[in-house]
Amino acid sequence: MSSSHRRSVLLFLVCLVGFNASTTPYSENCDPLVPEFCYYPFPNDFWTDAVKDTPTGIRLNLNMSTLPNPRSEPKRFDPHYWNQLDGFAPSSSLLTYFPDPDLSNVARWWNIGKSLEPDSVTILYDATTKERIAHWVELDERAKKHDLQSFVIWPARALDNGRQYIVAVRGLKSASTGRLINATAAFTELRDGTASADPRVNGRRQHFKNLFATLATIGVKKEELQICWDFTTASSTALHSDMLYMRDDALARMPKDGPDFTIVNVEKNPKGRPHTNRYITGVMRVPSYLTTMEPSIHSHIVYNTTMGHPQFQRFEDVFFKLSIPNSLANTKKRGWIMNYGHGLFGTYNEIKEAYLQFEANEHGYVIAGVDWIGMAQDDKLVVLDILTSDFTKFKVIPDRLTQSMVNHEYLTALLMSEKFITAPDMMPTGAPLIDPTHHYYYGNSNGGCLGTTFVSYSTIISRGVLGVPGGTYNMLLLRSIDFTPFFKILSLNGNEMDLIFWLTLFEQLWARAGPGGYARSLIAHPLPGTPPKTVAIHYALGDAQVTWLAGQYLGRSANASMFQNNVRERNETLFGFPITNSPASRPQVPAVIQGWDFNAPPVPLGDFPPDGKTDTHECARRDPRAMDAIYTLFKTGTFQDWCNGTGCHPLKPARKLFRCPLPDMV
Repeated sequence: MSSSHRRSVLLFLVCLVGFNASTTPYSENCDPLVPEFCYYPFPNDFWTDAVKDTPTGIRLNLNMSTLPNPRSEPKRFDPHYWNQLDGFAPSSSLLTYFPDPDLSNVARWWNIGKSLEPDSVTILYDATTKERIAHWVELDERAKKHDLQSFVIWPARALDNGRQYIVAVRGLKSASTGRLINATAAFTELRDGTASADPRVNGRRQHFKNLFATLATIGVKKEELQICWDFTTASSTALHSDMLYMRDDALARMPKDGPDFTIVNVEKNPKGRPHTNRYITGVMRVPSYLTTMEPSIHSHIVYNTTMGHPQFQRFEDVFFKLSIPNSLANTKKRGWIMNYGHGLFGTYNEIKEAYLQFEANEHGYVIAGVDWIGMAQDDKLVVLDILTSDFTKFKVIPDRLTQSMVNHEYLTALLMSEKFITAPDMMPTGAPLIDPTHHYYYGNSNGGCLGTTFVSYSTIISRGVLGVPGGTYNMLLLRSIDFTPFFKILSLNGNEMDLIFWLTLFEQLWARAGPGGYARSLIAHPLPGTPPKTVAIHYALGDAQVTWLAGQYLGRSANASMFQNNVRERNETLFGFPITNSPASRPQVPAVIQGWDFNAPPVPLGDFPPDGKTDTHECARRDPRAMDAIYTLFKTGTFQDWCNGTGCHPLKPARKLFRCPLPDMV
């Protein structure tokens, strides 16, 4: 991410500063399990109502009177859009609170397997499959006041949709006294069956009796528990139906010979790009389901009031850009389509990056891109408006991202169409230069995050590479240098504990379009109408913008394998990744995750980003071994370990480029 984009992210986040106090007086709308903070534990089926018209049988019922309210907001946050969900995001962090907890005996990110041991302090249990789910624990150390540090449980992968999960903690000790931390009064009354004057306790006794009985089946004794609760993840219908309807409806509206388009500019022999023959800018006509495709706080999906699905509004012009390399223009060979996804608050102009143009020339790619509307450069002021005027409008972001997926699908179809391939500006030699049978996706940073959604959703793309991605936004933002300035300001304003809660609350809607809601759809639970996917995930140790922890989270969610001797941090156990030999391919190995080591210092143990001075975010994409791995996957559908089984360590001789030790090539 460029410095200008980083400043934009700071602008995005600074608006969150200052929250009204989290604690509230006694209220029937507060869960008494954690009396210090009304909305903990979270997510939690306490905040749901039983209904008959959803696949899960519940619907969220968050109450605006109990949620923390940003001081910068002129009106109280209204959870109306959240309350339309039939469960919680499968990519949520799990939040609760304990005073002064000792984490020395809990699973951390470097020993995740400990969470599955019989005596694990923390338990995450899938009540549907009767399986314990791997996870790790940390305190929100970015909240400097120890009495405001959330106890955070991170599932090791995205959870599955429409499932009941039970969270339990036992045997947790105080860091200062070494004694067991006492359960709260409300939980003690539920656990021990003692009398209570609290209707919130008495009304839930049978529910908790059932939870205790379920936990007992896996050897968790009721009397040992310090807290437990349950939550239900949203159904695939709630998370995916809008996007899939828009996809299918848009494809049905596509002209038989492909999307209509107009070329608006051709830049031949661009200065400073010796590998590039031309850049072409054009517009294509794409079905819109938004009030407006233009960036606006009022841009949102329009729904059919009778059927409840998104309603087609009009065809709109969507700009795209592509490049033709000299290796194709000079030889008259046909190249392969690379649909490229740009980074956070970027544009389609990212395809002009020197390393991509080198790669296109080397391997014969026609690289093309459109903006990720919702998180593109033109959306910065919209996001700022949302975060300074009304958090309720956060829905605008996933709504616009949903439209972005339609735009990317249309771009791929456009590049495959004969009328586009044979357009005069696309044939500098007088002959077609695109092979429509080869079409792939590649994205970096947020292009890797949103590429998770696009690759899983696309009816056309079957092979994709996700560069330095994260599987859930609420994890990666906490460990991003783009967040650091905000935390410094936050420490002077309001309750520090609220921030991680807001990130988790935003994730509930983000998952409708972001990687958290689609990571399991890549391989484990394919979406309807999609071909089998073959996916590579690349991450870099020392990445200060998208933590490799979120990359590994995505890898586990995608059932990815690893090559022998994959690089690791400190004494990290590379949990949850079957080891495969090179080369590997479907059906045995549909996804591979590979890490890259550029000699950056180890990341902090807590939820802090690495030092930006040693950031490796830009490195892996510029490594020739990564480029060769991408080419091999696209060409053959196989995963080749170009690091030869020894781990991807720095190449020699090397120079510094974007703080990366790389050969003198790009």
